[in-house]
Amino acid sequence: MPHLLEHLIIDHQTNDAHTAAHQRFVGTTRWADEGRQRACIEVNFYDDLVALRAAKDALAALNDMLNEHASAYGTERGADDSSS
Repeated sequence: MPHLLEHLIIDHQTNDAHTAAHQRFVGTTRWADEGRQRACIEVNFYDDLVALRAAKDALAALNDMLNEHASAYGTERGADDSSS
């Protein structure tokens, strides 16, 4: 998931109206603590406000995709399956 989020952030920056056609974006994703599912995502940017908006919108889009997937399979994300 973290690598997908990286690509979504780059895509949102690329398609922003304030981004010039010649601007190129790159990113990297690495696990900070894979056992705890924590990753470090780094992407370059030209405009900090565009980058912040891209990160926010990309995260919202990913959450929407995950929620739609969970709904389609009759599960709830984040639900505790323990019976005790």
